[in-house]
Amino acid sequence: MERLGAFATPAIYYRAADGSLQKAQGAPGAAALPKILGPR
Repeated sequence: MERLGAFATPAIYYRAADGSLQKAQGAPGAAALPKILGPR
């Protein structure tokens, strides 16, 4: 994970709607979950 630039756990990597790879470090808040997991 360190090679990918993650220095905190949890670290979540996800593909954004525009196709770019995004990183969320630490526990994501409730507002960030739909962006990371997609719509319900």
